Amino acid sequence: MKDNNNKNIISRRSFLKFTGVAIGTAGTGLLTGCGEADVNLVPPAQSEPSSNLPSTWDDSADYIYVGFGGAAAMAAIHTSKTYPNAKILIIEQHTAGGGSTKICGAGTYLGGGTATQTANGFSENADDFYKNAVATAGEGGDADILRTYSDNVKATFDALVEAGVQYQGFNPGYFSSPPNGTSLIFDNERRPEILSAAGLTTPVPHVHFALADTTTTLTRAATMWRSLENKVLALSNVKISYSTEAKSLLTDNTGRVVGITATKDGATKNFKATRAVLLCCGGFINNDEMVKQFIPHAMSCMRGGSGRDKGAGIKMAQAIGADVKLMNAAEDFCPIFMDDPALVRAIAVTPSGDRFAAEDLGGPEMGRLIARQYPDSYIVFDSQTYNEIPEATRTKLQLKTGATIEALASELGIVPQYLAQTVARYNASASGGLDQQFKKGADVLRALNVGPFYAYKRTRSRVFTLSCGGLRINTKTQVLRPDGSVIKGLYAAGATTAHINAQHYLAGGGTSGAFSFGRIAGLEMAKENSWA
Repeated sequence: MKDNNNKNIISRRSFLKFTGVAIGTAGTGLLTGCGEADVNLVPPAQSEPSSNLPSTWDDSADYIYVGFGGAAAMAAIHTSKTYPNAKILIIEQHTAGGGSTKICGAGTYLGGGTATQTANGFSENADDFYKNAVATAGEGGDADILRTYSDNVKATFDALVEAGVQYQGFNPGYFSSPPNGTSLIFDNERRPEILSAAGLTTPVPHVHFALADTTTTLTRAATMWRSLENKVLALSNVKISYSTEAKSLLTDNTGRVVGITATKDGATKNFKATRAVLLCCGGFINNDEMVKQFIPHAMSCMRGGSGRDKGAGIKMAQAIGADVKLMNAAEDFCPIFMDDPALVRAIAVTPSGDRFAAEDLGGPEMGRLIARQYPDSYIVFDSQTYNEIPEATRTKLQLKTGATIEALASELGIVPQYLAQTVARYNASASGGLDQQFKKGADVLRALNVGPFYAYKRTRSRVFTLSCGGLRINTKTQVLRPDGSVIKGLYAAGATTAHINAQHYLAGGGTSGAFSFGRIAGLEMAKENSWA
C-alpha cells in the first residue's frame, strides 16, 4: 500500500542514483523484487469507524503493551520517567519476557558519538550518522524516520548503558560477532560506495555488541536482556501478564484504540487502555503462510525470530485499517567471513567459477546475494588462509581440496579453466593492490597462490533471515492508515513495524530500531491524554 503523497520515501531510482549500490556486486540485482507490496493480510477495516467495545473490562491501565521484549522495555522505562504514576500493563504470550532480544546476537547499530566510539578514537555526530544511514538504506527507506532515528540514536545508547548494558573496546577485524571483551566493530562502513554516497571520508564503526557476564553462563544477548528486564521489573507501576495472547484491538465509534482482547487460561479477557496501546510483539518470520506470500526465499533459509514471530501485531492492526509496507523485505545475513574472520581473504564464486561480489561485503549485502541470486556458491581459498582457520572450524566446513586450482575445480564440478581464469584475474588484482572488478578492500586483498587449495559450499540454507516488513508508522511511532492519517491511541515499535533501513538490514539494525523507537514510543505515549 504505497503512500504516493510521501516525498521522503527513498525510491528505487533515487536510491540507486544516490548509492551506486552495484559497486562491489555482480550487477544491480540486489534490489530485484523488493519493492513495497499492496497487501491485505486480513479483511480491510470498515469504511466508517464502528465501536467494538465490550460490556465489561477485566483489567485496565493507562498503557497496554503487547509483547515484552526490547522495544517494550525501553518504552516502559521512558514512559515511567516522564509519567512516574503511569499504570502500564504488558501482555506477554510466553511464560517469560525477552522475545528476540534475549536470543539475538546482541549487536546493536548505534552511533552519533557514543561513549564507546569516542573512547576508541572515532568521532561522529547525528548528521554524519544520518548520512551513513541514508547511504545504506534500501528502496522504501523513509528519510523522516531515518532522521528521527539518527537524532535519537546516541540517547538510545545512553539509555542502554544507564539500564546496565555494558560496552567496551574496538576490534578492526571482520566479524559477524567479535570475541567477548570487545564491543565495537564495523559493518559495511568501510565500503567505498558507502563512503562516497554518504559524502564521508573516514569510516566510523557502528555495531555495538553488549558484553556477556562472564561470571555466569549467560550469552551476550541474555546478559543484555537481564539488564533491561531488571530495570522494568523494578518499576512499581508496571504489571506483566504472562501466558496471555493478544487477539484483537478494541476501538470506540471514532476509530480510537481503547484496549485489546486476549486469551488467558482458556478464557477471553478484555483489557482497557485509557491512553494508548503499543504493539511490539515481533515480525512474521515464524509464520509460514506469510513467509511464503511475501519472502518465499526465506523458507529455505535459516529463519530467526523467537519462534512466536507470527505477525500477530501486524494482523491485529490491519484489521482496524492500518497500513503496511516493505512486506517483501527481509534481512538476509551471511558474510563470507561468518565461519571465520580469515575467510575474508577467500573468494566467493558461482558454480560456473565466476566471482560475484567483493568478499568483504557486510553480512546483509552478501547474504542477500546468496539468498536471492546465488543460492549455491563456493568459498575458495589457499593454504595461507587454511592455516589461519582454527582446526575445529576447518573440520566443520566439509572442505574439498586440490593440489592445484584446476584439480580443486574438478572436485567442485566447475570447468577447470574457468576457475583458473577467475583466480588468475584475482591474483593479478591482488598483486597490483586494487580489485578492479569489485573494489574489495586492499587490506584483505591477498593472492591465492599457495597450494594445496580448498573450498566449501555456501548455500541459501546458511543465510540467517528475518522479516523486515510491517506496520507503517510516523516519527512518533503512531500507526498510520493508507491515507497517512493516524490511528489514534495506537503505537508500534520493533519488528512489528517496517524496518528503518528498508531492504538493507544493517548488522544490529533490528535491536537498534526496537530500542530507539521503543524509547521514542515511551516518550510520545506519555503525552497522551486519557479518553476515559
